[in-house]
Amino acid sequence: MTCPHCGAPDPGTVTFDGLVAHREPFRVNYRGRRLDLTLRQAEMLYKLIRFRRASFESLQGDQAFKSMQSAVHGLRRQLPQGFFIRSIHGWGYELAQDERASTAPVKDYGPIMALE
Repeated sequence: MTCPHCGAPDPGTVTFDGLVAHREPFRVNYRGRRLDLTLRQAEMLYKLIRFRRASFESLQGDQAFKSMQSAVHGLRRQLPQGFFIRSIHGWGYELAQDERASTAPVKDYGPIMALE
């Protein structure tokens, strides 16, 4: 199978820091646990994991624009902590990760002192 936009071979599985999306059938896991997504949301997340960015047109398909926006809204609520979907004004969406919520160990700076 090839990408309809660029013609590149379409991998069956794509990953992004613990998120694993499978194409046949569309499903997404995070660290071994399956996310409870609709088929439409899993397909959108697959595209966002694969390319990190996706245009409205590529995510919309044959759906109405409002339907696509509703699916993205639901998808944002289902993403694991530390991941988010950023709007790219007038173009589409981008899958990003909040570095502050990464799995790296947090340095302990000791007790917090109150300022007087």
